[in-house]
Amino acid sequence: MALLPVVAFTSCSDDDKDNNESSILGRYYDVECPTDYIELQNGGKFVMFVADDKDGDYYAKGTYVYDAPNITLSSEEGVVRGKISGNTMTITEEGEEFMYVKR
Repeated sequence: MALLPVVAFTSCSDDDKDNNESSILGRYYDVECPTDYIELQNGGKFVMFVADDKDGDYYAKGTYVYDAPNITLSSEEGVVRGKISGNTMTITEEGEEFMYVKR
């Protein structure tokens, strides 16, 4: 009987981690360009959309690894890193920060 609280606590802790990962899923829109977004999908996949009137719209697909609060996005174009806090994702690319907000 003494092990029961430990098992229950461990189970809840694992559930919390799963909830954190599932709570990040969805579209995060660029604060500067609200038509652009990064969509985090199930299975560690993402899609990025950038509207560009000059060169045409841009789509990228890839995978992500989320280790709260850090996220790493990998695609054919390369790897970018960021952080997620609440409904905000901040991506750092080539020394510049980009902010995305989940809606």
